[in-house]
Amino acid sequence: ECALDRRLGFDIELYATLFTPVLLLVALLVLAIVLAPFARRRCCHLTDWPQIWDLAVWLLLLQFPTISRKTLTVFDCVPYENKWLLRSDPSLVCWEGEWRTWASVAAFGAMVYCLGLPLLMWLVSWRFHNGSSSGQRLVQVLTRSYHEQCWYMESVDLLRKFVLTG
Repeated sequence: ECALDRRLGFDIELYATLFTPVLLLVALLVLAIVLAPFARRRCCHLTDWPQIWDLAVWLLLLQFPTISRKTLTVFDCVPYENKWLLRSDPSLVCWEGEWRTWASVAAFGAMVYCLGLPLLMWLVSWRFHNGSSSGQRLVQVLTRSYHEQCWYMESVDLLRKFVLTG
């Protein structure tokens, strides 16, 4: 915005926030594929690289609060002269025209990231809770800091962050 000397707008910020995790995960997988021939041990699959999956999970967990906040800001409207304006971009009138498009995109992002990620983390942790050692290694980053009987707490914590952000 400083370099262009103009405001980019809510739409650019929303798209950038929603697509950044996808781009980072793709870049991480491409990096793993490029570096595979140089590994000390030969790996047949990406599942043989648990560090890559640990880093991918950390990236998603790190970006979760930002994604939650940005997807919910679309629904933060304030009254002004018989209209409701979007607090983060007052040029958008809420519940009309262009705002509905961004509300749809934000709702989709909230479903995929803000509710889908905790559900995915819970399913993966549940699936491998009593599973094989290789499966447990893939989800160890999620369960490492909790007692054995609290294997699901990362999902609960993500939902707590989502609620507190909202």
